[in-house]
Amino acid sequence: MAEAVAYLNNRRVSVAWNGERLVTGRADGPLEFDGEGSLLVWDLRGILKNRPAPGPLPLNPKRETLVDSGMAWGEDVIDAIMADRGSVIVPLRSLRGWGELDEALAYAELEMVSLDWAEEPVAAHADFQGDVVELLRQLLRRNIPRVMVNCLDGSFPFIPAGLSGSVRLDVAMLTDGHPPNWAGEVFHLG
Repeated sequence: MAEAVAYLNNRRVSVAWNGERLVTGRADGPLEFDGEGSLLVWDLRGILKNRPAPGPLPLNPKRETLVDSGMAWGEDVIDAIMADRGSVIVPLRSLRGWGELDEALAYAELEMVSLDWAEEPVAAHADFQGDVVELLRQLLRRNIPRVMVNCLDGSFPFIPAGLSGSVRLDVAMLTDGHPPNWAGEVFHLG
């Protein structure tokens, strides 16, 4: 499994799903990015408060770093990309529908979006709720090659084999367990 960290106010924190929203635990210590291999970073200030601030994030140029800074608006994408703090993940959780995702795509070519999952897609807008297969097809039509599925409650969506071969599906897990067989890279937020 690849490493994943959640941080808030430059401190590493634990994170859990309470059935309705993400909640943070105690702060474990300073944020450090030593090591090798892929690293997933959840900026909880941005995710919980809809105020992304990727600038102060220290990074290790030797690692592939994926950053979910909780963007609330399509135009936040350009700020995150310009901060050059790793590969930007655009979360579907807070976007205002396909129109706003298309607006984000107008700013930059996106490498990855994330989809929160707790028995079903978890998102603020109805465009991103419902059938996960149709969601993935819509993302493929927009030439988004990679999706991070954030498994909040330990459940995983059913992904048909033909579709899982068309898009790279990585998984971020908040709970212990075995990842699904369609998962590419697997990250564990401890």
